[in-house]
Formats: sequence, C-alpha cells, structure tokens
Amino acid sequence: MTLPKHAKKLLRIVVILLSPLPITYLGLFAWSSSANYVGLMSFLAFICSIGAAMTALRFRKEKSVFFGFLTVYFILYSLRSVGTAARILLNQSLYSHLSLEINIFYVKLDLFVLALTLLVFNSATIRLQDSEENASKALGGIATGIVLIRIFGVFLVHNTSPLESPVGNMLAVVAIIGFTLNAFISSRNRESFQELNAFHLMMSNVLMAFSAIAALVFPNSLYLSRTLSLAFVAVGFSLLYLSISTPYFERIGFPFRKALAIAPSLSLLIFIPFVLVVWIETHIGTVLVIDKTAFLITHIATASVSAIMAFLIRGYSGYRPSDSYNPLIAFFGSWSTINILQVITIAVREDPSDLTVYPHIIGGLLAGILLMISTEYNQRNSDSSQSRDANTWLIVCVLITILLFLVAHLAVNYVAFSSAALRNSVLGRVFLLIVTLTDFGIFIYAIAVLTEKSKAELSLELIAVGFMLLMTVPHFLKSIFPAWTFGWWIGEAFMSTGLTVGPAVIGFQYLNTVKEAKRSEQKATLLSDILLHDINNYHHILLGSLELATSPREPEKLRRDFLENAKSALRDAIERIEKMKKVVSLTESSPEEMMPINLTNIMKRSFDLAIASLDVDYDEVDFICPEETYYVLANDLLLDVFINLFKNAIENSPEEKRIEVSVAPMKIGTDCYLKISISDYGTGIPKGKREKLFTRFMESAKGTGLGLYLVKTIIDSFDGHISVRSRVNGDYTQGTTFVLQLQKHPGSAC
Repeated sequence: MTLPKHAKKLLRIVVILLSPLPITYLGLFAWSSSANYVGLMSFLAFICSIGAAMTALRFRKEKSVFFGFLTVYFILYSLRSVGTAARILLNQSLYSHLSLEINIFYVKLDLFVLALTLLVFNSATIRLQDSEENASKALGGIATGIVLIRIFGVFLVHNTSPLESPVGNMLAVVAIIGFTLNAFISSRNRESFQELNAFHLMMSNVLMAFSAIAALVFPNSLYLSRTLSLAFVAVGFSLLYLSISTPYFERIGFPFRKALAIAPSLSLLIFIPFVLVVWIETHIGTVLVIDKTAFLITHIATASVSAIMAFLIRGYSGYRPSDSYNPLIAFFGSWSTINILQVITIAVREDPSDLTVYPHIIGGLLAGILLMISTEYNQRNSDSSQSRDANTWLIVCVLITILLFLVAHLAVNYVAFSSAALRNSVLGRVFLLIVTLTDFGIFIYAIAVLTEKSKAELSLELIAVGFMLLMTVPHFLKSIFPAWTFGWWIGEAFMSTGLTVGPAVIGFQYLNTVKEAKRSEQKATLLSDILLHDINNYHHILLGSLELATSPREPEKLRRDFLENAKSALRDAIERIEKMKKVVSLTESSPEEMMPINLTNIMKRSFDLAIASLDVDYDEVDFICPEETYYVLANDLLLDVFINLFKNAIENSPEEKRIEVSVAPMKIGTDCYLKISISDYGTGIPKGKREKLFTRFMESAKGTGLGLYLVKTIIDSFDGHISVRSRVNGDYTQGTTFVLQLQKHPGSAC
C-alpha cells in the first residue's frame, strides 16, 4: 500500500525528530572516559568540516553571501569543537563537572549566534540579490560580530558562574525563538531558496531549536542535557549540510536518493569505527596489545600497496596525461616511504611501547597540500598535458618526506631526553587531530570537485582521493586513543584493509584505459594505412588516367576508356572513405545507442540494396529468407553487415546465385541470442584464406578489401560473434556459410 504524500512527509519529520535519540544513547557511553568524550567532540567537528567544504565550494562558484556565512560558521564551530577535544587531551583535569557547566554555556552561546545570523541571512536571501561585493562586506561584518560575541562569552565565563548567571538561559530562549522563525521562513518561502533543499533547511532549524531546549530543561542532569543537546546539534548540522549538498549533487547528475545518501556515508566513515571502539572500551575496558611483529607486517604491506597505487596511477597518466595526477602519484610514493621509514625505526628499537604520531602528521600534511594542488589543477581543467614530469614530482616529494621524517625523529628524541614532562606529552596527538580535521575538509571539497568534473561517473582521480580519504579514519582514531590500545589497532586495521582494495580498483580502471588506448591506436593505424596507402594509390590512378584522357595524342576511344578508369578510381575512393567513416563511428558508439531492430526487415532491405549496387537482375538471384519476425539488439549499421555479406555471396556465385538464410534461437550463458546462417552456392573459400578473412586489407580481396573487416567490427560492437565455414562439411567448393550470433532484444522471449 502506497502512503499518501502528506503521510510520507509526516513520517519523514517524525524519523528526523527521533534520530538524535540513538545518538544520545551512544553518546552517554562517551562519558565513560575522556578519550571517548574527545572522540564525540571531534566527530561533531568532522561533521562541521564536511559542511565547511561544501559551502566553501558553492561560495567559490556562486559568490553567495549565505554560503559564505555558512562556511565561516561551519569552520568556527568545527574549530570550537576540536578545541574542546584538544584541551581535554592536553589536560585531563578539565574533564570535570565544572568543565561540563562551561561547555553547556558555550552551547547556548553558539546556538544564539547561529540562530540570529541565520535569521539575518534568511531575510536577506528573500529581499536582496547577492553580489560579490555584498558577499565580502557581509562576511566581514558577520565574522567580526561572531568574534565579539565569543569574546563577551569568554569574559562572562571567567567572571561569573555559568549556571548562576541568567545570561545563558536568555541566550537559549532567544536561540529557540530565532530557530523557530528560521524554520517558518524557509518553509513559507521555498521559491527564494531554489539552490537549497528547503525541507532539510527547515528541519535543521527545528532540530537546532530542540538542542537549545535540551540545554535548558535538564539543569540537574548535566550529562544528559549536554549529550542530548549535542545529538540534536549533530543531526541539525547534518541536515543543514544536506540542504546544501543534495541540490549540488542533483545538478551534477545524481538521482535525488543517491545525492541524499552521499553526506551520511561520509559521516559514517568516521562514526562507525569510533562507535565500535567506544563499545569495546565500555564493555572490555582499555587494554594494551603490544605486538611488534603485527605492526611491522601491517606497515610493510601498507608501504607495498601504496607503491603499487603510485605505479598504477603513473601508468594511467601515460594514457591520459593530466597535471592533476602528479600530486597523487607523489603522495602515494611519499606514503610508501613513510611506512618504510616507520618499519626501519621500529625494527631497530628494543622498546616499541612509546610510539609517536609524527609519521602520520607528516603524511597528513603532505596529503592535504598535494590534494589541494591536484584539485586546483582540476578546477583549471589542466587535462591536456603534463607541465612537470611525474618522476620529478615523485622524487622531490620522497626526498622532502625523508627530510621531514628525519627532522621530526631527531626533534622527538631530543625532547624526550631533555624534558621528562614532555616525554609522554599528547601534544603530537592534538596536532594530528587538527591536521586530520583539515584534511577531511579538503578531501570532501576535492571529491565534490572531481564528481562534478566527471559528471557523476567514477574516475581514477575520484577513486584515488577516496582511498586517501580512508587515511582520516586511522589518523582520527590514533589522535584520540593512545598507542597499542583497541582504538589504535582498529585504525591500523582500517588503513591496511582499505588500501589493500585500492590496487584492485585502480588496476581495473587502468586496464580499461589500456584497452581503450589500444582501440584508439588501432583506429589511428587503420586511418594511417588508408590515407598513406590506398587513397594515395587511387589519386595516382585518377591523375594518370586524367592525364591520358586529356592527351590529344591518344585515340578518342582510348581517351574515353581512360576517363572511365578515372571515374571508377574516384568511386572506389569514395566507397573506401564511406566505409572508413562507419568503422570510425563504431569506436564512438555505446550500449545506450543500441535499440531493438527488426532483423527480418533489415535482411530483406539489405538484399534489395545489394542487388541494386551490382550489375545483376533481381530475378537472377534465388533469395530464401524466413518470414517470421525477429528482433535483435543493434543499430542501423546492421544494414551494412548484410549488404556486404549478400554482395559477397552474389559476386562469388558465377553460376548458381542462391542465398539461403536461416534463423534459430540459442543461449550463451544466461543471455539469449539469435543464430543467423547465410549460405551461398558459390566457389567457396579455402580453409587457409578463411582464417584471415576478417582482417583488413586481406590479400586477393576484391574491391576495397574492407568489407568483411567492417562486418566483424560492427558485429563486435553489438557484443556479437561472426564465423565462417564451408556450406558442405569437407568440401569448400560447394559454397560458404557465414554464421552470426546477435543478442536478442531483452523484451522478447528466448
């Protein structure tokens, strides 16, 4: 039973309103340890990072004040969330009840700022037309206003008790009113938000209002209040991102459901491994598993796989040159180098327990920088040639990687020996968390750019960036959980497993490109043969015949013969060019251009055209063809197939001109085909010649020598098959039979 439209919409609203509850349930487990709470705040920062990447892309393209403001706000909220996580990583004592009180006050303050600024910009979107000048001025004013409000909030927190001050509650009430008005505006003025999904925009405001309510109504249960408020904020920001990203991906070419699924899938990439770790630590506790051998095997495998990825992308770029591939090749080469250096470092160390994260920081920095360069090349459409050799990129980046690794290694050892306080510092993990958050936003931005460039098709660059995106998961987990814990090991497993799939996927793309390149090379060779050999020969014949035909010294009859020779050479040249146009057009055809073709009508029409092109009477040829209607999956070029076959049959039958056609259904695997047999009673073809019959320019071929080569090329493009045998087994002089296998139209029964 299909639900009415209003019932479906109501169901969607209910599902959205209830979606923060499971997140709240999971979030309550995060309070079991400071690491879990750091992960929860970091997850919120990653959601905002996704939003910042998409709004930045749309602001760059459309110069809209609204998108510019959202970019600023997403970045600021992401920084605030990751800042909270970093403070707790650096100072575990901040993970306390007082810290929770301050955090709730900041939630109210942030919601107040977001509600008012959204209200201003929603109103401006309805009344004003955006321009680049308006965008820069408005963004400057909004950014200044946000900074001033934040400074006021910090001052208030440090001079009064957040819970005793009524300011926080006042901010929450104003935020609730603001979000309610925003939801009303977006629902009543859908035509003003054509570049947004108005429903998701409305529901994001509703959830933000519930977040402010949650911060107000549970003053005696701070853990529940903070977690519930955080869950509503997370879903609210996700819907705000969806309201921006869904129309963008729809415009590229994705169906609505696929466009809608992209955002949650990217968020789940981070969320699922984190939830798994939280569940393990909640039920089992934090356990150290120090296994040096497993570490070495994992990183040797990662180094090998990364090197293979670089090699495959390098090979691919040889067939499709583009400047944008060079940074990707350099990254995977550098990441392979980092893992090799890690293996060497750990292999010679007696005590591996004090692992540092600086190799991952170096990898994250290189990934972000090189991906920004690659994305910039893509936005400039730099596809024609490579201004820098890929080997140069690779060598330079590998040398920089080794230098950075050595400097970082020496610096860490110096700090460890000179300061006992910094020996076990988590400063490196804090820096890795910030780098990973930045990388995540860059990756999302790059994926959106590449998806638009490839018109929603899967490209090699998109695949490579997707596997680079997998790096953020282990880096995220390693920045939160100490070395050798479950969270750390899940990060190791995630990276090695993800990269293992990479060469298979990129290798498949690479092989397809090689096949396409070979087809293009064959086409180029074919055209070269014709232009340099055959057409040139026709021109010599034409020129020589015309010179003799216009010579006054030649008899009149002979001059007429020379003129006829010139006409014949010109006709042959035209026929050759027409056939080559058809061969070349086959390389551009695609499965979408195939259609149901009436096989019986095509064969009868082809026979009529073959008779008309030859110097024979219609009654001289006995043509036997089935009257039953059959349909095959092909296109109009099927006509040329039968014209060539029927002409060959007639021309090679000097005495009994008889053509017999039979059609029978057959199955190849699970697919249904038609087997078409075309037999003549001509002179036949010896077995030795049959083997080379479908090659171009076969020796002793009549006419242009392209006929049967063209036939096979067309049949291959239909995913069919053609073969030749003697009509009478063992005696080729009794005639020839061509056997075609063509796929039946899917709508017809086998």
